[in-house]
Formats: sequence, structure tokens, C-alpha cells
Amino acid sequence: MVVIVMKKPPKDEWSKDYDEFNYNCHIDHVIGDVVDKIRIVYNLRLRLRWCVDASKGLLETVNKQTPGIGHVLEGPIAEGNAALKWGGTAGADELLRIIDVVKGAVVILFPQHCSGVPGIYLRKMAQALEDETTDEPTRVLIHRILSVMDDGAKTSDLLPDQPCCLWWSGKCLSNEAKFSSYCGKNDKTKIVCKITCLGAPPPVREPPVDHNTQKEMMAYYYKKQEEHKALIEDDDITFGNSEWADPQGLKKKFNGTENVRIR
Repeated sequence: MVVIVMKKPPKDEWSKDYDEFNYNCHIDHVIGDVVDKIRIVYNLRLRLRWCVDASKGLLETVNKQTPGIGHVLEGPIAEGNAALKWGGTAGADELLRIIDVVKGAVVILFPQHCSGVPGIYLRKMAQALEDETTDEPTRVLIHRILSVMDDGAKTSDLLPDQPCCLWWSGKCLSNEAKFSSYCGKNDKTKIVCKITCLGAPPPVREPPVDHNTQKEMMAYYYKKQEEHKALIEDDDITFGNSEWADPQGLKKKFNGTENVRIR
């Protein structure tokens, strides 16, 4: 079995939108068929992450307005976080099930916004966001509910429904080939890949160190530089009169004359 470690690098070194999950397949599987399934899992993980993040904000609202019923949403949030763990292996069916569970919990807690035909109440909430008379707390609440309930929301992070390809070791893998063409016949292989649309530029290489580590290294270097500068500027030579600096100290100690003072 080939373990494909899928990495989603962050947009920039300060963002936290990185992700990593594992996908298992056979060494003789056609790469193009596997890429289509990975793309679906990739997008569903993004969709579930939006649901979980928005649900956390909704949970705070529920606990403030109606304490005691937040447990309806706490369970789905915990289940979503477990599925989104670093290096997780949750498939498309499992991710879809959890998304439906989160949406069901939101419907239970906010029936005034989510009752009726989905297309109608989603349109009403979108109109409320466009209405200038809508107050800010209601606007934030509706935006979070839409983040959970609207499956048609699109962002640039999602991979479009078009052919994609895998990148491994800086090389684009052919969708017509099998994994054995690149990994050999060993069925116990792990490869680290990234996915892009077919024909798109290669994904950005990850920096050797992350932003926080780089800041710590620069702070350490600056501290050492200041210490070295202070040593150079320190021209105090009074230590030469100290007892520990006497070059004849060991000889005097053996001869028993270390306490003899000549005046």
C-alpha cells in the first residue's frame, strides 16, 4: 500500500491555513483515478474546517443567549476536529457525514434562520447580509450560519472540478501512469505530495524553517552579537591584579608561600 502524504502549504509564512492528510492506495493504481479522489477529500476537508470554525463562534453565541443547550454543537465540533487532525485518514464519506452532523446541529439551535426549503432560507440570509439596516451582531451570526449551511460557497482555496495533478519531489506525476512507474514495485512506500490544477505552475516549495523558528534564530543571533560587541568594548584590565590571575599561583601554593606579601 502506498501512503500518500498530502500537504497543503500556507498562503504565506504568517498564515495558519496549512493542512496535511494521508491517502492510501495500491502501487498499481492509475494516478489520475487517485488524483480525482484526493481532490474531493482535499475540498471536503476545507469545507469541514469552515464548518468547525464557524460553529465555534455559533457555540459562543448559544452559550451566551441560551446556556445549557450548547452540547448539541459541542459533539459535532469535537468530531470535526478529530477528523481534521494532522495526518488524518478520514475519507470522503466520513467527512460528508460529519458535515451533515454539524449542519443538523446548527438547524436545531437556529431554527429561525434554517427552517424551510434550503434554497429559500439561504437566499433570505444572503439578503439580510446585503441589507444595510441589519445590525452587526445579526450580520456576524448570519455569516457564520451561512458558512455552515451553504454548500455552494466558493473560495480560491477550493480546487475546481477540473483535471488536477500530483507533484512529488518537484516533478509533476503523469495522470496516465501508475504509481509503480515512479515508486517501483515496493508496495510499502510513503511519498509526500502536493496537488494543483493540471497546467498550473508548480506549488511553492516550503521554507527550510518556519516563521517562528526564524524569529527565534534572529533573536538569538542578535543577542550573541550584542554580547560580542560588549566584550570588544570592555577594556578593563584590573583583573590582572586578581589572585586567580597570578601566573605564579600554583608554584606559591606548592611552596606554601601563597600568603606571603612583600612590602
